[in-house]
Amino acid sequence: MAQMTVEVVGKQFVRKYYKMCSDEPENLYRFYQNESQLVYGEGSGEVEPVTGIEGIKSKINSRGCKGAEFNIASGTLDAQPTMNNGVMVMVTGTITKKDDQARQFVQSFFLAPQEKNPKSFFVLNDTFRIVETPAVVISSYASTNGAAAAPAAPAAAPAAPKVEEKPKAAWGGAKPAAAPAPAASPAAA
Repeated sequence: MAQMTVEVVGKQFVRKYYKMCSDEPENLYRFYQNESQLVYGEGSGEVEPVTGIEGIKSKINSRGCKGAEFNIASGTLDAQPTMNNGVMVMVTGTITKKDDQARQFVQSFFLAPQEKNPKSFFVLNDTFRIVETPAVVISSYASTNGAAAAPAAPAAAPAAPKVEEKPKAAWGGAKPAAAPAPAASPAAA
């Protein structure tokens, strides 16, 4: 039998992982071992990693993913070999939980070979993050693609703080631009 490539390992793992995450999240902990770590966050806030099977079980069960739809066909799946025959996998896509709107996510896994069977892997590290897209980016994207722009900032929005320009960096980089004024976030559906 030919040796599986990291791409095949990554694709097979991701297919099984997200199916179980949606169908049987209570059994998802089986992909992990006691030395595994998991981070689950939303937006840009810092989140402490959870370590060990029991902590990971608890975190997975608190996420409410039963019945969620993971759409990675519109995202990406990248896999790379690592030292000691591990596989680094990064996934982007959308998750739609029951009675919720689709949200973008990015998830990275480090798959380590199992000690007793080096052709099998377990999740040593898992970082999942819901990505919050700022309204300024949405507005800019929409206006360059002919779509309706995101709602404008309210008239009473505070002005952006003045940013003092610094001289060019020694390596010849450009001067930093002033920060854009904050925009209102889109209304919740």
